[in-house]
Amino acid sequence: MNFYALVQRRSQIKSGLAICTVGLVLLSACGQNEEPAKTVETVRPVKLMKAGGSLAGKTKKLPGTVRAADRVDLAFQVPGTVVELPVKEGQTVKKGTLVARIDPRDYETNLRNAEGALGKAQAGLTYAIAEHQRYVKVKETDAGAVSESMVSLKLAAEKVARAELQSAKAATAAAKDQLEYTRLKAPFDGVIAQKYIDNYQEVQAKQAILSLQNVTNVEVLIDVPELMITPIRKTLPRFYAEFTADPNRRFELQVKEFATQADPVTQTYRVVLMMPAPTGIRILPGMTVNVSTEFTEGAETGAEILIPAIAVFADNAGQSHVWVIDPQTMKAQRRAVTTGDLSGSDSIRIVSGLNADETIAISGVSTLHEGQTVRALE
Repeated sequence: MNFYALVQRRSQIKSGLAICTVGLVLLSACGQNEEPAKTVETVRPVKLMKAGGSLAGKTKKLPGTVRAADRVDLAFQVPGTVVELPVKEGQTVKKGTLVARIDPRDYETNLRNAEGALGKAQAGLTYAIAEHQRYVKVKETDAGAVSESMVSLKLAAEKVARAELQSAKAATAAAKDQLEYTRLKAPFDGVIAQKYIDNYQEVQAKQAILSLQNVTNVEVLIDVPELMITPIRKTLPRFYAEFTADPNRRFELQVKEFATQADPVTQTYRVVLMMPAPTGIRILPGMTVNVSTEFTEGAETGAEILIPAIAVFADNAGQSHVWVIDPQTMKAQRRAVTTGDLSGSDSIRIVSGLNADETIAISGVSTLHEGQTVRALE
């Protein structure tokens, strides 16, 4: 390569470098004029609830179970062999219907013997009365013919005969009752829910033979959380039942009774509701039902604050916290709380750090951060 070609080559390289330098400067200038990218804040959907306070105007739903309003296990009052069991499970029976019978022959014999003893006792009393009166008359006619002690003996014999008659009457009545007890009858209109024995089986007195349930009225059992039992006892709100067999109808329930002590395992209170058996659908014991209630004014939950246990989280030091939501800004604020005992399987008492009617997050607590905006998740 000659000298002039080398000079020309170096000149081309310098020109290329100059162009690259100018391009970099322009690109740098363009980058300086661009605005920094804006960070879009994530609005987190969470479930919200008010801690404690009033339930007025709120509707709560609970699962329930149907049971018969009247239910009884029927049993014979005397032992024997069952010779008649004419009913089937699920069969509807009227009050007074014969549902079972045991062999009555031994009891019929006992009744005949008792009636025979009663007749003998009656005859004995008749004779004793006559003897006593005869001795009294003789004594009145001829005082020396009969001694006073003989009259007293006849009077005593009459009293014994009267006592024997009363005993014979009682024995006869008992024998009649025992014979009647060989026939087991339905004490009310109902449905045969279950048979515990078979025909021709030997049974003992008081042994359950079958179960009878009255489905004219039905009861619905619900287990109420501790948070709700005080408002229910105070205001007796209306309850409504919805059955899956007829979801388009709603039936009003009446409060029959409620427990005053919590279940030791679930820490819930059993409430018994009652309603007439609905027409158009057959409601049987053991069926499930959805129960709803709307609380009226004055339905305060009491001084204790109970919240779902999943709303509480702990920091690295083990301090319990909840996320308190400002209802105006919908921003989350971490709040330290002191917790108490668990209530039931999913609630916990708050001893301090949280006020009644404050709104807290009860879902997604592990994904929130201080000052994060949330929206209520229905």
